[in-house]
Amino acid sequence: MAKKDIQVLTPNEHNYLHRTSTNVSVVVTGIQKLIQEVTMGIIKYADRGLFHTDYGVGIDKKLPSTFHSTTEQRAISDVTAGINKLKSDIMTSQTGQGLDQDEMLRDLRLLDLAFDIAQSAWFVTVSVSNMAGEEQESIVQV
Repeated sequence: MAKKDIQVLTPNEHNYLHRTSTNVSVVVTGIQKLIQEVTMGIIKYADRGLFHTDYGVGIDKKLPSTFHSTTEQRAISDVTAGINKLKSDIMTSQTGQGLDQDEMLRDLRLLDLAFDIAQSAWFVTVSVSNMAGEEQESIVQV
């Protein structure tokens, strides 16, 4: 029987999360588990979940494929709304799960949204904090 390929998000030296593939399970806990959940929620489309059909932002559908100063404010508004929805989704999904405080979301905020012309990619910077009082920034390339 073949091993299942698991997609994992790992931070590089600049704390940008990027997708890697592995056939080895990687266990994350604490705030790193929250960052994984937030990142997957940013990338995942709301209608693709088997059990949580409204869970996820699908942020690439909210962003223009190119950057124009006229679209920047709308993009920030759309992404902020998506991040706020994701915060609510995660908090709702964690209710009654018996998680430790370091794995429970306290706050999720959009810090920055930037378009890199050279890479033709958006970079979404969020702040993730847990109930234990830890806070960490994460950058997701879209």
